[in-house]
Amino acid sequence: MMFKPWIKPLAAASLLTGFLSAPPAFADNPQVNASYAVYVHGWHALNVNALYTLDDKGYTGQLHVRPAGVVSWFVSTNMDSQAEGRFAFSDSISPISYESRSLSHDKNYHVKLIYTSQTPQITILDPKDEDREEINSASLVNSVDVLGGMARLLHTVQRMNSCNGSALIFDGQRLTKMSVHGPKIDQIPQDHGEAYSGSAIRCDFVGQQIAGFIKNSPNRSKMASPQPGSIWLVKLDNQRIVPVRVEFDHPKLGHITVVIKQPVQN
Repeated sequence: MMFKPWIKPLAAASLLTGFLSAPPAFADNPQVNASYAVYVHGWHALNVNALYTLDDKGYTGQLHVRPAGVVSWFVSTNMDSQAEGRFAFSDSISPISYESRSLSHDKNYHVKLIYTSQTPQITILDPKDEDREEINSASLVNSVDVLGGMARLLHTVQRMNSCNGSALIFDGQRLTKMSVHGPKIDQIPQDHGEAYSGSAIRCDFVGQQIAGFIKNSPNRSKMASPQPGSIWLVKLDNQRIVPVRVEFDHPKLGHITVVIKQPVQN
């Protein structure tokens, strides 16, 4: 089954879209429901649904990932994640918790992080990957989960009209350095039936895994190489900023494109 090795890394990669829409600070901050389609080499591989709220005080939400298209013929898999956290001064973030459950390769996976003193504590990691290098706890100080990292990005764009920043992203096993810069005004590419067209805010980013590698992996240098990407955001009539497209390179899967499936209700 050629699709099976794709699923876990692709589902994890799709978390990039999980917390990418920010209700403006002056709104009542209702829950947002956004749906995305994930494409790999032109194949529709996953559907992503995100339910969340985000304001000047903090964020909370859930993410659901399911197989789509031809992939769903061959595998039964899913990923469900949730996170919450607070914003402090300026664009600083204080995550509270992150939890993810997934089914991949006919195995169940469960990770839960609780944050104390700006450091994630692993309370659940089942099963533990004995073939993966352990990460020194000192390296995790001030790291955030991927959903919290995306919430911080949108919070910064909403408040400061800037994408510039960096963060350490920890998912329970891997530590990745993420840097973001911009914004630029760019046209939204049209290749997968996008719900939005025209000009948008574009932020460019680079992700690079720096710890938590598979021991003695022949792919270590590939996994450690910088992986560039971009995210396009539009501002709706109510000033809400909504991501409508994400493109990035994955060291195993190659180029991945994520597009919003339908307009977000104002």
